[in-house]
Amino acid sequence: MKNKLLSIHNFKRILLLISVFIISMKLVSLYSGGDNNGYISIYGGIKNLSIIDAFYLYNYVVTTVEFVHFIIVWVVSNLGFDRVLFLSLANTLLAGLIIKYFDILKVNFLITASVILTNYYLYVILFTAERLKFGFIFFLLFLIAYHKEKNFSPIFLFLSVFSHLQMLIMCLGKVFEIFLKEIKPFILQLQLKKQFILFLPIIIFAFLLTSSTQISGLPYIFYKVFAYGGDRDIFDFLRMLIFFVIALYYSNDQKQTLTYFLPLFVAIYLVGGDRVNMIGYIFSMYYCLPYRAGFNFGVLITSIYFLYANLNFVNNIFLYGNGFPPQ
Repeated sequence: MKNKLLSIHNFKRILLLISVFIISMKLVSLYSGGDNNGYISIYGGIKNLSIIDAFYLYNYVVTTVEFVHFIIVWVVSNLGFDRVLFLSLANTLLAGLIIKYFDILKVNFLITASVILTNYYLYVILFTAERLKFGFIFFLLFLIAYHKEKNFSPIFLFLSVFSHLQMLIMCLGKVFEIFLKEIKPFILQLQLKKQFILFLPIIIFAFLLTSSTQISGLPYIFYKVFAYGGDRDIFDFLRMLIFFVIALYYSNDQKQTLTYFLPLFVAIYLVGGDRVNMIGYIFSMYYCLPYRAGFNFGVLITSIYFLYANLNFVNNIFLYGNGFPPQ
């Protein structure tokens, strides 16, 4: 009986992953607009180039200093993998890691499947935000390894941040929480806990790299702030406020929730709201999903909203080859 239940458990998850792969093969092949234009050209352009020449071309086209995505793409393209197949496998891997982490949170499989198959933010990651996708793959590997208390978990966090520096925003809340807890004993006893030692070197290295590397005559970190900083309005702050209220309602530690969200409001002001609100939604789901295995109002209302947004997003891909067609 136990073996039968286990086989059903695994079969449902395998079927879901096959569905993600099939959907990915179709939508990745259709998607050609936005940032994907650069990713498509670079995938073929760096093939057969030395790693140094390839990185110069990558940096010129993609205008980024995050090197993990570059290394992956350079290796895979030189191995001769079709780009659509490669990204479809990457999407399937990301979905598998989401399933694994949701199982750790004891989320009902029906909720897991609905998030993976219908969520707007996840589809944005799967089909438009290629570097961010790999950032989340490594971040989920970090969370799973950290949950299992594996000593190598910081390696995945490092790879996540240097796949896409936006992943630093995922860390800011935790760093802020640890900082508030540790600043007093650090000042009084010069003691730091393992958690702080885990995050601090990665943040320092990221800051040094982005400050020393220049794009268009500006340090990379300031280039990104100027590029995205104007892309914000009052509704971005209101969306984040909604996610914050939802998280606060389901949280068992309101102080922790506040420290996680405060840096996100600052980040909206600095770099705009679209990607930061995505992280705010992820944080709110972190608090919502464990409650009643995900069967609750917070998950339901956000799922309905993002299902509607996703239907429009997918329809645009079929019509225009771009989830965000020019107006």
